[in-house]
Amino acid sequence: MALAAASLATDEMTAKSSNGTLPRPRGPQLIVYTDRFGGALKSVREILRTHLDGVFNGVHILPFYTPFDGVDAGFDPLDHEQVDPRLGTWDDVAALSADMTVVADLIVNHISVAFPPVPGVSETR
Repeated sequence: MALAAASLATDEMTAKSSNGTLPRPRGPQLIVYTDRFGGALKSVREILRTHLDGVFNGVHILPFYTPFDGVDAGFDPLDHEQVDPRLGTWDDVAALSADMTVVADLIVNHISVAFPPVPGVSETR
C-alpha cells in the first residue's frame, strides 16, 4: 500500500448520506491518487472498507479523468466527463460515495493541449 501517495485533510463540514437525509459525522478525509493507492477505484474502496475501515469519513480522489497520467498528473484532462477506464467507471465513483463522502477535482482552469475544442491554442503566432 502506497501511503506516501496519500495525505490527510480534515472535513470541516457535515456531509449528507447518499440518500441526502442522514448527516455523516465530521472526520478525516483521505487524499489519494487512485493509481498509487490501490490502482483502481474498486481497490481504493476495498482498502477503505477493510484495512482502513472506520478511519476515514471521506476520500478526496485526485484527478481520475482521461488521461489520469497526462503531462500534469491528471490535471490536464482531455475529457472532464470520462473516468479513465484504467481506473474504473462512474459506477465505481458512485459505489465509493455510498460508503463515504467523495471529493473530486473539477479542474475547470486546466485542460490538455490535445483537448479537442481548442486546436491551435499552443501554437505561436
